[in-house]
Amino acid sequence: MYHTGGCLLTSRARRTIGIVFALPQEQRGLEQVLLESHSSFYRSGNLRTWYLKELTLLVAVGGVGRKRCTQATQELLEAGAQWILSAGFAAALDPSIRVGDIIVADRVLSNEDNEEAIACDQRLVRTIPPSGKFGFVIRHGSLVSWNSVVCAAAEKNQIHRTTGAAALDMESYAAAQVCARAKVPFAAVRSISDTANENLPEVTRRLATTPEAFRVGIILMSNPQAWFPLLKLRRQAELAANNLGEVLGLMLLRLV
Repeated sequence: MYHTGGCLLTSRARRTIGIVFALPQEQRGLEQVLLESHSSFYRSGNLRTWYLKELTLLVAVGGVGRKRCTQATQELLEAGAQWILSAGFAAALDPSIRVGDIIVADRVLSNEDNEEAIACDQRLVRTIPPSGKFGFVIRHGSLVSWNSVVCAAAEKNQIHRTTGAAALDMESYAAAQVCARAKVPFAAVRSISDTANENLPEVTRRLATTPEAFRVGIILMSNPQAWFPLLKLRRQAELAANNLGEVLGLMLLRLV
């Protein structure tokens, strides 16, 4: 039995869950799990709707950054989502966290000093399966949202010392803010794509905010020295997406 806002959700009630991703790559693991389960879906505008027994799943890929995430989260709520999950990749801040580990946030922080931490709904957090179900680690801790891509290991280590957060993304705090205002339960689950001690090529900043394929090609052609590090990062992202898909898929299975 789940209680969402003023609505009591039982196993007989159709629940509507919204998941907001920033990048298409982040949702590919979940998409593969859903396709393999023969779940039906349709696409309307920026949303993809999946039907899983008594569960309706709304998936939005909103783009990188707070503004885009805010818009995508609002769109999910307008489409009927009764609770929201922010999912995708994150950079590790804790040096003990490895690529492919999953971070389940107990609260989300902002890099803005005037913004308070927002707690994640523990009823939703409890739907996330434990590490023993998988061949990788699931950790619980704080997640901090930054306003830019953090490439340097030194900067990641400094953020860890300052905030105590386990990992960093760019969107979860924005989604949490929208949900807090709407009094809708919120949770965040992130898969690690780069470690705390890993330096990313500076060109990663431009690639993260460049959705157009031809512009990505131009950026890559003008930065050949970054090809091998970016290939490594792509492989890490594929692992992160697959692990995230497994976790989200089992979470949804426990809800239907």
